[in-house]
Amino acid sequence: TLVFGGTHGLTFFNPMDVSTKREIPLLFEDLKIHNRLARPQDSESIDKHLSYRPDICLDHNQNGFSISFAALDYCEYERVHYYYKMDGFDKYWIDARNNREAYYANLPAGTYTFKVKITNNDKSIV
Repeated sequence: TLVFGGTHGLTFFNPMDVSTKREIPLLFEDLKIHNRLARPQDSESIDKHLSYRPDICLDHNQNGFSISFAALDYCEYERVHYYYKMDGFDKYWIDARNNREAYYANLPAGTYTFKVKITNNDKSIV
């Protein structure tokens, strides 16, 4: 603990109390259905950009798709490591390394939650 004296008394500071963990925002960029970009202006599947959608409803025949995502950390983007998982379908987290797209084919009809986990080189979750 460090102690600093000033005109208004003492200030105690413990450097170990400072968190170095940063929250890095995640952006869902694109949705491709059967390898075709689904854009709000010409798609019935989404009416606004993925960043503004809490959920997506696809028809039963739209069971082949990909979702791209990006961590908004421009300073250390080469250190970012991605994992993703479709709750209700994937048993385990899928190690995407620095690939920013998840692909699914022949996904059975149902309700799923898509999750992305970001780590840095030392594997701490950010």
